[in-house]
Amino acid sequence: MYQLYLTSDAGLRFKILVYGWQRRASLRRLIDSLNKVDYRGFNVSLEVHMEGEYHPLVMQYVKTLEWPHGSMRIKKRPLKSGLETVKVGLLTGRLL
Repeated sequence: MYQLYLTSDAGLRFKILVYGWQRRASLRRLIDSLNKVDYRGFNVSLEVHMEGEYHPLVMQYVKTLEWPHGSMRIKKRPLKSGLETVKVGLLTGRLL
């Protein structure tokens, strides 16, 4: 998922939201694909959301991620909320 913002100088800012949980290999493939994208010089931040009962190896991988395209942030939620809650959070801007 992604969010697109207009900054005060009318430039574009991008944020990619990624959800990690139990599947490290799938998350690694996704991040590898995202790292191969040519973002044309735009600053693209990455936000990784980790929900309750995430696998420790997934968190270990996330903590060692290198994201050369902009800032990176890890957000943890103690309980697993499910996809519907995530979708509502995206629509309302109240993620975690």
